[in-house]
Amino acid sequence: MRELAALDESRPFRAKADRFTHALLGLIERRTARYGAVLRDRLPGFDRRYAVLRERLETLDYMPDTVIHGDLFGATTDGSDGHFAWCIAQLQRSDVNEALGL
Repeated sequence: MRELAALDESRPFRAKADRFTHALLGLIERRTARYGAVLRDRLPGFDRRYAVLRERLETLDYMPDTVIHGDLFGATTDGSDGHFAWCIAQLQRSDVNEALGL
């Protein structure tokens, strides 16, 4: 799994990352650089959510590798199948906002 690339990327997800959280933070940065404008347009308060999520991920304790959801690597993130809308809906959930302290 360390050799698999995230969707739309050519280098391995864990390239140059010693921990999963570091690799995930890198992916989130790249995705925000690429899709941030669209997210900001559809999700009020995106920048605040993004900042809090980064803070939370940076403070997670180390955990050994386990299983990763297929959305990072599979063809399950095709924007035409409603996945984008589902993601926005998840980020708007009250329990998610509560977990982020928003």
